[in-house]
Amino acid sequence: MSFSSPRIHGQDTDVLERLRSHFLRAYLAIAIVVSTVQGIVSWVIDGSFRPQNYLIALFAILMFYLAQRGRFVGFISNVAFALPILGIVLTSSAPLIIALTIVSSIVLPLFTNAVVYVLASVVILFSALRFDLTTPGDFSLTLIVGTSLAMSTMIYGFTRDLKAITRDSQRSAELLSAAAAIGQMMAQYLDLKSLLERTVDVIRDRLGYYHVQVFLVNEATGYAELVASTGEAGRQLLEKGHKLAISSNSIIGRVVQATEPIISREANRDEGHAFNEFLPNTRSELALPLIDGERIIGALDIQSLRADAFTRIDIQALQVIANQLATTIRNVRLFEAQVQSVNENKRLFVEAETNLREIQRLNRQLTRQIWENYTARTAAASGVTLDSQRFRPGGEWSARMIQACQRRRPVQQSQDDKRIIAVPIELRNEVIGAIEIEVRSDAPAQDITDMLQAIANRLAINIDNARLFEETQEATAQEQRISEIVSGYQSAQSVKELLEITLQGLAEAIGAEEGSIRLGTLPSPQDEPRITRTMPALPKDSASSARHNNNGGSHGD
Repeated sequence: MSFSSPRIHGQDTDVLERLRSHFLRAYLAIAIVVSTVQGIVSWVIDGSFRPQNYLIALFAILMFYLAQRGRFVGFISNVAFALPILGIVLTSSAPLIIALTIVSSIVLPLFTNAVVYVLASVVILFSALRFDLTTPGDFSLTLIVGTSLAMSTMIYGFTRDLKAITRDSQRSAELLSAAAAIGQMMAQYLDLKSLLERTVDVIRDRLGYYHVQVFLVNEATGYAELVASTGEAGRQLLEKGHKLAISSNSIIGRVVQATEPIISREANRDEGHAFNEFLPNTRSELALPLIDGERIIGALDIQSLRADAFTRIDIQALQVIANQLATTIRNVRLFEAQVQSVNENKRLFVEAETNLREIQRLNRQLTRQIWENYTARTAAASGVTLDSQRFRPGGEWSARMIQACQRRRPVQQSQDDKRIIAVPIELRNEVIGAIEIEVRSDAPAQDITDMLQAIANRLAINIDNARLFEETQEATAQEQRISEIVSGYQSAQSVKELLEITLQGLAEAIGAEEGSIRLGTLPSPQDEPRITRTMPALPKDSASSARHNNNGGSHGD
């Protein structure tokens, strides 16, 4: 299978080929008409029947049919344009030779290849020379034919250059069209792996190359790693983890170092081209840099089955594709980084929410525990009731209070001509109490409820501050009592006196009735029954306290 002349979507865009086909059909149509008319005229005027004219017309009709169907166009054109040459060889008329020579000089350079043109020129010149040799001393026909062929050679050179320009223009249009299509395709991908895999396949299939692959530079390892490759060979190379050192003399290494296209026009003779057992048919190779700003990020590697397959136009168009690919890789990487950042932010947000919920739960738990302990040891904190303009303490909870606390929202109940409203008291999302009031049934219930909620919120903060103040005062008082006990240590002159002062201070500070202090090492388990005894009553004065401690307090058991 040849990849030398790829066509985009199967379209033939060769302008000269279309002109050649149109001219061939017109030429054959004229040949059909001339041959037929000549045969009819000869039969009418001379009464002679010339079958060769009709045979030429039939032959021209057949070739016209085949040319119209698009079959054997090259062969038919060479045969058809060789007919004037045959006429020159067979005729013995100088004017006819000149006329056919002029026609051939115009037609042959435009629509035949080099071999046919050279052979036809030799035949025409030989036929003119043969005619002049039959006329001694006269070489005017040879001179005229030679001049015509010289002009024809100039036309042939111009036509050859025109064909080359047309082919280059056609190839350039094909490559630019392919580059635009590939660029549009690449813009549809947001996943780097899918982008690279699809890009190398499209470049290979659209432009007809043997193998296409992409390397990306890994600055950490110093290697250009293969990340996308076409065909079965590409799959095996990827499984193998194929990579090339950036500092190597390979084509990929050189393109990364030079940041410009590197071409191996004949792979078998290029020392920088290393034979790849997975790609044995490579004849030429082109590596193009993938540049992001001022930093090279990889290389686009393209291989062909033909030697010297990459022209200047190919390199320019493929560099456009490489630039588009580099830009798309940067955009995809930015998108992936943004997605990763968004996912990381989401993860952090979820963690923060979880931590916040846990903190709130601990706050509620701590608040509930603190207030349970506070109300348990402080009877005055259980509640208060206003009844008939008189305050009375009480800890009873009404059904409406319980319901408001359970629902965490206000509860209303109408009873006779009265309305009872209960709202919960919440501190750090934990219900610590409730307020219940009784108003007239015609009172604005919503306004009263809103006011109660506002008061409940402020009350929760203030009673918590009051609790903290009380606890602070208690702590201060306790610290003061400790200081008083410790201050008595300064007057002690022995360990015994220190122990007596300590017990006496504790008895006065906390109202303890009994107590003891032991010094020394911890007794062994077998000695425990011997040392276990009932704690005596704490003495009421310092003397009895001293006697109590003399029974074994200062020296230990």
